[in-house]
Parts: sequence; structure tokens; C-alpha cells
Amino acid sequence: MTQKVFDYALTSCMPKKRKVRRKFYTLPSFRKLDAEGAKAALEAKGDPGDPEVQKMIATIEQLIENKKPKSTLDKSA
Repeated sequence: MTQKVFDYALTSCMPKKRKVRRKFYTLPSFRKLDAEGAKAALEAKGDPGDPEVQKMIATIEQLIENKKPKSTLDKSA
């Protein structure tokens, strides 16, 4: 019985916890970039003298060139 009295004494003198409203989870937002948008952002924000930036721009340009549809009119028969 003394244990019950002791437990009650501890819980009655302790401050009550406030209920905090929980925030709802919000999904992270992402922005999709195509190759042209990535190239434009890199040219705008990247250092033009940086060799790594130049490599990335060259790689993006290759991707853009490979994605262009090949015209059948350019072939000479």
C-alpha cells in the first residue's frame, strides 16, 4: 500500500505535460528539370572558369544532341 501512496505523491507533484499539436507531414517538393533547363541553370549559377562546370555543360549538350530527332530529309540518296 505504501507503494501506491508513493506513486501518487510523485505523479501529483509533477508538472502536467502540455499537449502539443502535431504538425502534419508535408512531402518534400522537387522541381523537374529537362536538359535545357539544367544547362541554363548551370550556365547562370556555375563558375564559367571551372573545368567541372565545363564538363557538365559538354555532357548536357551531348545529351541534347542525342535526343534531337533525326530528319529523313537530311539523308541524300
